Amino acid sequence: MASDAGSRVVSGVERLQRTPRLAWRATWGGVIEFYNSNNPTYSASIAYYALLSFFPFVVMVVSILGRLTLGRAGNERAAIALIERVLPSHFEFLTSQVLQLQRTPVSLTIASTIATIWASMGVFGAVTAATDHAWGIEKPRTYFMHQLTAFV
Repeated sequence: MASDAGSRVVSGVERLQRTPRLAWRATWGGVIEFYNSNNPTYSASIAYYALLSFFPFVVMVVSILGRLTLGRAGNERAAIALIERVLPSHFEFLTSQVLQLQRTPVSLTIASTIATIWASMGVFGAVTAATDHAWGIEKPRTYFMHQLTAFV
């Protein structure tokens, strides 16, 4: 019985000694695997397209909200008051831009909305490409299917 208890203690001590070595080997293997993979490229691509797509997306949202709220007389004052309350200081150029949104021709707005949707889809295209790579999808999507997935 005593030898049984002694062997359990030894195996417990061996486990405690083995754990840091195994943790180090797993960590080092993960670092090497990450370095040899395309993960930094995909993460940089997602960050780049997120930064590049953010402004067109905000412009599109402001334009659509501007069309919805500024289409009626008197609503531009409410929109300007909302912008002035949200922002930390009063900007005169914002007031003029809100009023300019109301005067923009509809055809230009439709074309610019399509262009901003296309530009803001970049981040979603990068995310789907990285996800496909992470999941090991062997058959890549066609260009149009990739764009449709990014749009949705």
